[in-house]
Amino acid sequence: MVKHKNNTSKSVLDTGFTSDGKTFDKLIGEKPAFVKFYSPMCGHCQNMANDWKKLGDDIGNIGIYIIEAHVDGLDKITSKCKEGSNNGIPYIAMVQKGGTVFKEYRGNRSLVDMMKFVKENVRALIKRGGGNKTRKQGKGRINKTRKGRKRMRR
Repeated sequence: MVKHKNNTSKSVLDTGFTSDGKTFDKLIGEKPAFVKFYSPMCGHCQNMANDWKKLGDDIGNIGIYIIEAHVDGLDKITSKCKEGSNNGIPYIAMVQKGGTVFKEYRGNRSLVDMMKFVKENVRALIKRGGGNKTRKQGKGRINKTRKGRKRMRR
């Protein structure tokens, strides 16, 4: 069961609690994600919970998912990115499409710092080819003709 953490946000997804590893892996297979593995018993996870929710609301549509995965669902997840959570929780990372960790997040767990990290690394991830955005095809520029029709200049 995938449920939205906030009725107004479609980007923060909670894939934990049950045997939802398939949904997590499916999402990671669709496009890159900023992922947090957490436990509700963890004090650090509790302290950053509000900023994580706000991140999904404030980040906008930049071509990635913001995913929160409960540690109880780790045994059902097959993506490589779960391996980092063995070092402790919360484990936060920018994950490439397909599940490989692009870059671990080790900064301050504030909204401002996490948002800055996401925005900086989304550009690098897309430039590297792991993103979901497509580049324009062709080499020409589009110009309008005198009659207002578009044509491609080479």
